[in-house]
Amino acid sequence: MRSSLVDGCPLSRCILRRDVLRLAKLRFDQLPRGYPAAMPRHLYGAGEIAARLGVSRQRTRQIIDRPDFPKPYDRLGMGAVWLKRDVEAWIAEHRPHLGAPDEE
Repeated sequence: MRSSLVDGCPLSRCILRRDVLRLAKLRFDQLPRGYPAAMPRHLYGAGEIAARLGVSRQRTRQIIDRPDFPKPYDRLGMGAVWLKRDVEAWIAEHRPHLGAPDEE
């Protein structure tokens, strides 16, 4: 049973690993209503960048590795995160045809 639980989480508060993996594949705006947001709205992960640019995760990796792409704000267990304003400034300069992001 231990292998199906997130490591280090007390049994009474555990999230099943399958649920974590299922939610990890969702964009921020696709999370179930009322679900605690794992990614603050002012940060983008690679998945949010891919969705914003309309490209695959593989293409996103190529883009974020470019020297002119903003440096990550921080690195977490899930990967690097960028400030939304930095990514949006880069998009405005390098992909102006994408326009401003849709706000919720």
